[in-house]
Amino acid sequence: MARLPTPLPTRQHRLQHRAGFETVPEQFHALPDSAFRSLYEWSKHHGETQVVEFAQKHNLEAKIYRPAIIVGSPSTQVISYSAYYQVCEALHRLGRRVAARVEGEIPDIRMIGIPGALVNFVPIDFVIDGMMQLATAVQGHPGSAKVFNVVNETPPTLELVHRVVCLSLGMEWLKVVPEHAFNDNPMTSLERVLARSIAFQAPYMYEEIHFATDHFRAHVSAEQLPSPRIDQSFLEAINEIFFKSLK
Repeated sequence: MARLPTPLPTRQHRLQHRAGFETVPEQFHALPDSAFRSLYEWSKHHGETQVVEFAQKHNLEAKIYRPAIIVGSPSTQVISYSAYYQVCEALHRLGRRVAARVEGEIPDIRMIGIPGALVNFVPIDFVIDGMMQLATAVQGHPGSAKVFNVVNETPPTLELVHRVVCLSLGMEWLKVVPEHAFNDNPMTSLERVLARSIAFQAPYMYEEIHFATDHFRAHVSAEQLPSPRIDQSFLEAINEIFFKSLK
C-alpha cells in the first residue's frame, strides 16, 4: 500500500522542484513527493506508477491519458462541480455574502494570482475526441505504457478567466493580486474565507505549467482536432450554464 506524503510539500518545495522543468513531458518519471501540489496530484502519479509497473510485470500494452483542467462545452452544455466550477461556486457564495453584509460601495476583495499565467482549460469534448482517436490510432509495445498530454496548446490567461467570471457575477470589486500584496495589507476576514474555499485550486492561479504534446500530435493532427479556442464568448457561455444550475 502506498504511503501518503507526510508532511505535504510546501509551495517553496514545489517551486524548487519545478524550476528545472519548463515543460511536462509525455513520459512517465518517478517523482518525489515535493513535486506535487496536492494529494490529488500525488494520487494521480501513484495511479500511473501502478499502471506502468503492472504493464511491465505482465507484458501488457498500456496508454496513459493526462487531460488538463477539464471544463464544459457550450455546445453540449456539459457542466460539473469540480475544478474551475468549484472556484465559480465559491465566488458565487462570496458575492451573496458580500451583498448581505456590505452596505454601500463594496471595497476591493483580493485573491492571489498572476494575471498573465496561462490556465490550461480543456473542453470535455476535446478530451473525449482526442482519447477516442488515440485509442484507435496508437499501437504500443507489450510491457510499456505510452503517455499522452491531452491539453490546450493555446490556453487562456488567468486575467481573461478572472475578467469574464467577474462580468458573469457582477463582481468588479474582485481583484487578482500577487502574493506579496498581503505583506503590508493582511487579508481581511472575507479574503480569508475566499482563500480557504479555493485553497485546492489556488496553485493553478500562480504556478504556470507547460505541457509537451509531441506524442499526442503525432497521432491526432491539428487538422483532425484543432486546439480548442477558449475566448471570452466561450467562457461567458459556460459560466452562464453553470450559474443557472445554482439557482
